[in-house]
Amino acid sequence: MLQSMRDITSAVDDGRAHSQRVFKNAGTTGDGQWHDWSYASGQPAYDARIGTALELTPFTAAGNDAIFFPGIPAAMERRLLGVDMVFTPNGASASTTDFVIYDLLAVYPLIDGDNTDTQAMDNTAALPRYSQAQAVLVNHVAPALAAADVVVEYVNQSGGTSSVTWRAPFLGQNKVNYTTAGTGTSGPLFCGLADGDRAIRQINTVTFTSPPGGLWAIYMVAPLARFSNYGNNGVAAPSAASETAFALKDGFRLPLVKDGAWLGLFVMPATGGRANALHGQFHFVWG
Repeated sequence: MLQSMRDITSAVDDGRAHSQRVFKNAGTTGDGQWHDWSYASGQPAYDARIGTALELTPFTAAGNDAIFFPGIPAAMERRLLGVDMVFTPNGASASTTDFVIYDLLAVYPLIDGDNTDTQAMDNTAALPRYSQAQAVLVNHVAPALAAADVVVEYVNQSGGTSSVTWRAPFLGQNKVNYTTAGTGTSGPLFCGLADGDRAIRQINTVTFTSPPGGLWAIYMVAPLARFSNYGNNGVAAPSAASETAFALKDGFRLPLVKDGAWLGLFVMPATGGRANALHGQFHFVWG
């Protein structure tokens, strides 16, 4: 167990640590819009989040499927010690870029945006690593043509059935397409839940009240950490770097990284900070 700075320094001194390089050609995404880096080339490689339509598809990483980390003895736990990140802005006046590290547990892929009938999800498979998750709505594979409301029935953290209406704005393909109102920017990263609910065990059904077109995915994720890069003070073109140590930032709450975790990043730039490229290091320790 890693419970103190002495535990961490001992882990590093004993070789129980690993730093993993990551690189993504992140492309251009809109200010104030969350973007999943999985749809860009680099390391880890491009991944379209597909599977059998409407079927819960578990994600368990092996090798370089996602951000790589080495195996550890069964009696130990693995933690994320920190992240170094550099991005190259696509324009002047770069301000803040926000990042959320997530463990992708599963995806409901290829939900039909041309179908206004109730679409029932196949939950034969179970979530790996965790019993509940947060939901993220993404337009993937085929672009949407319009904004729409979608009624979602799900099983909450207590096993009860709830229903909620999400707004899917017309933001473009491969972006997080959920908002509380309007169409210009992403809303909260994680989709809203009914009053009193905290998480989702499974999605039962999805019903578009009008057809947005395209194909949609619902990610089931475990959010691990959030950090920000505070940009270039209005100077065009140079790269901006940030170093995040979770022992300092989050009161020594180092994110737990379970075996098989499919680690990725959601990215949201602000004020001209649209990133052309991201590269950095993820630092792991275990004990």
